[in-house]
Amino acid sequence: MNFLIATLHLSRGWVTCAQDLLYALQRRGQVELCLLSNYSCWYELVDAQLKLQRFFPPHRTILSYRIGVRKPDTQAFQAACDALGLPPVQCLFVDDRASNCAAAQELGMRTAVCRTAADLRNALFAAGLLPATAALSTAPTCGSDLTAVL
Repeated sequence: MNFLIATLHLSRGWVTCAQDLLYALQRRGQVELCLLSNYSCWYELVDAQLKLQRFFPPHRTILSYRIGVRKPDTQAFQAACDALGLPPVQCLFVDDRASNCAAAQELGMRTAVCRTAADLRNALFAAGLLPATAALSTAPTCGSDLTAVL
């Protein structure tokens, strides 16, 4: 499994903490990323500030206000899989809410509940997507502000 679908708490602190992991995934060249978010049209303002497109290209940024369904509706997860061109069983969905992960599992996706950057690192390691030595930023807020991720 080399594909990851993420949802993010869109904050500068999150990007500071998780960007090392996202860059590590990019360097490996084996993981395709897709963002699935319930954010409103304000997402564009957040993207302009945080430059999320460096990790999630527009054709792999699935926003509920654009597609007309929100997580935990399984149609939202299917839209993300469609953006990757893959069946759900080949995708890993990471989120901070167990209810969203449960809905993704109903569709056949592997899931991981992550609330911190350390949770994300551990989930990526467990899925075989990153080595255990993948580093996190040493920014002071890196333990608590990640809510949903890859």
